[in-house]
Amino acid sequence: MVGKNLKKGAIVVLESTVFPGVSEDLMAPILERDSGMKCGKDFFIGYSPERINPGDEEHILKNIYKIVSGMDKKSTDDLCELYAMVTNVYRAPNIKTAEAAKVIENVQRDLNIALMNELSRDLCPARA
Repeated sequence: MVGKNLKKGAIVVLESTVFPGVSEDLMAPILERDSGMKCGKDFFIGYSPERINPGDEEHILKNIYKIVSGMDKKSTDDLCELYAMVTNVYRAPNIKTAEAAKVIENVQRDLNIALMNELSRDLCPARA
């Protein structure tokens, strides 16, 4: 749907947690196919993962750093300028690094949850 409605000069930003390489290796070719345009010439891509945790009162939008990267310097500059209107920005060196940062963040969160679940089960057997 995005590819069919893509306008020349647009920057398509993926914000989902994905394996490193998805934006450039999967999303860009699909957008090229569906739009009939060329990525890097007619449109551009970027990545900036969602970092808000629902219910987390401390890490609200104004307190977080939004990881931002584009496929080249200009798209990165444009995206950083856009996101800086809303929150703090961390400029990642490239899209794959930004994608990897989000995966690592999720792995850390999941490991912490698993650890607490295991400790809770072992230390409070009546609750298990």
